[in-house]
Amino acid sequence: MAEKKTAAKPAAKPAKKPVAKTAKPVVAPKKVAPPKAAAKPAVKKVVVPKVAAKPAVKKVAKPQVAGKSTLPKTLKVTQTGSKSGATVRQIKSLVGLGLGKIGKMKMLEDTSAVRGLVAKVQHLIKVETTK
Repeated sequence: MAEKKTAAKPAAKPAKKPVAKTAKPVVAPKKVAPPKAAAKPAVKKVVVPKVAAKPAVKKVAKPQVAGKSTLPKTLKVTQTGSKSGATVRQIKSLVGLGLGKIGKMKMLEDTSAVRGLVAKVQHLIKVETTK
């Protein structure tokens, strides 16, 4: 029989422990001071003399025209249409007029603001002018 030669196996190397990498220290960049501004020249204060107040203008009452009342006109506003299907802007206009349900009626002063709200929802209300 032939003899088998077995090669000697090299001994197993011991497992290496992982070595923690050492972090390089972080060096913050050096802060450079901003250049100093040159000294500001002194500012001279100017004294402004006070002007005498204008005398108050007295309001002169307009002469009353015969047949015209000095009482403000009023509008009788009645809601005739539903706010269902109306835009948010129209619903807010109805609330501003004090309306919200069909058949509700309000007496309002005839001003430009009220006239503007009435114009936005004229299809939902009925307006009558009174004295």
